Amino acid sequence: MRTHRQLRPLGRVTSWVAAMLLLSAGVGSVSLLSQVPGCSAEAFTFLYPNPAYVPYIGGNFITGWMKSVFSNCPSQAVSTASWIIVTSGPSPGSSGTAFYTVQPGMAEPRIGIIQVGSVGSIADRTDYTVIQAGVRDPVITTQLLPTARQGVPYSVQIAAASPVPSGSFLWGLTGGPAGLALSPSGLLSGTPFQSGFFTVNITAALPGSIYRASRSFGLKVVSSSPSMFFKTTPCRVMDTRAGSGKTGDFGPPSLLAGSFRFLPIPNSGCGVPSSAVAYSLNVTVVPKGPLGYLSIWPVDDVPVERTSTLNSLDGAIVANAAIVPAGPPPFNGLVVFASDETDVIIDINGYFGPPDLQGLVFYPVRPCRLADTRVGSGHTGAFGPPSLTAGTTREVPVPDGPCRIPTTAQAYALNLTVVPAGPLGYLSAWPAGQPRPLVSTLNSLDGRVVANAAITVAGANGAISIYASDTTDVVIDVNGYFAPPG
Repeated sequence: MRTHRQLRPLGRVTSWVAAMLLLSAGVGSVSLLSQVPGCSAEAFTFLYPNPAYVPYIGGNFITGWMKSVFSNCPSQAVSTASWIIVTSGPSPGSSGTAFYTVQPGMAEPRIGIIQVGSVGSIADRTDYTVIQAGVRDPVITTQLLPTARQGVPYSVQIAAASPVPSGSFLWGLTGGPAGLALSPSGLLSGTPFQSGFFTVNITAALPGSIYRASRSFGLKVVSSSPSMFFKTTPCRVMDTRAGSGKTGDFGPPSLLAGSFRFLPIPNSGCGVPSSAVAYSLNVTVVPKGPLGYLSIWPVDDVPVERTSTLNSLDGAIVANAAIVPAGPPPFNGLVVFASDETDVIIDINGYFGPPDLQGLVFYPVRPCRLADTRVGSGHTGAFGPPSLTAGTTREVPVPDGPCRIPTTAQAYALNLTVVPAGPLGYLSAWPAGQPRPLVSTLNSLDGRVVANAAITVAGANGAISIYASDTTDVVIDVNGYFAPPG
């Protein structure tokens, strides 16, 4: 960018003269020379005090001019535009410095006039038409980069916009995993060879100008190796009911019909790291009436096909287990959508992530009935009758049961069914030996037989604890377990 521009002297004027001056943010100065009849030359220097170029984003930028005159040359400087304010200066006919402020720019240029010359004389006045450049910096409008997978082709179009019409941008890329490149049209594509979390810096510049935009993205590249399961203490992530104690994204108010809620899971206070690639959840709805469906998917800036996590067409409280992929960094978040107004409760009992020494792998088993408290079920002891009475807890030592689950198992893939004697507020399952958490595995307020899947972490001696708020029979089936590899 030019740092100095000088207009040729206008010479001795005997009539009104118009000149042009372009004002915009930046470093530099402009010198204007003019003569008024009967006086020595007047010098007007427009100064830009910025020590270095800073893109104009908002707020005022101030310039000033030095005006040297003799006392026998009465003169003044005024503006005819409300956005050009002469803030201070010498009295007419004296020497000194006059300052003015240019108010914030707009997307489109605008025009005003600064009048400089003899007081009250059009013939001895020079009018400088001031064209204030608009805010010209483009903006990268893409918000997030979708998660990539190591060794799998990846492609996403980066979008940008500019208040100044431009048919194209000059794109730049730094950072990111090896194997990705940014095309002249802003297409980020390739096959990433590394897994992990990367910072991707993208710039978009207007051709032939100093105006540019930049944005840093977090990009998650998941390993091509299978993810491992990491157990957590059951924890309540979200509860939109009034008085739940949750706040912000994780608390009230209820989801309105057709509304979304963004959940940055690692910020939930449940100890889930940003390395998680998927979450093991239990989702419960408390609808205000019929609920067509509730859907949960990873935060992404590309269109997703709408899916259903659970439904409640009769408006009943319904719970369902769900394993949902995590969104891209930095939030690794989920989107919750409700077709109709409802409260939403989400509990987490584990997550999936890149392999390490603490990770567990899944071992499927032939589906097996582990426990059945109904009379005549054929199960005995902790695995059989009697029913769970209201407000009681039973410990179920899974490795001692009939399904031959090894003692190396650290979590179980279960299906729990309740056969309530009447309304059942909720049933919870958690690791034995730990305090009962504020989580729910399933509900049956109308006393219906209800089933739900659950990944339940093993507790002391491999046992799990089952609590029923109201009297119910409980049936537990197992179809696999999580244990260290090998």
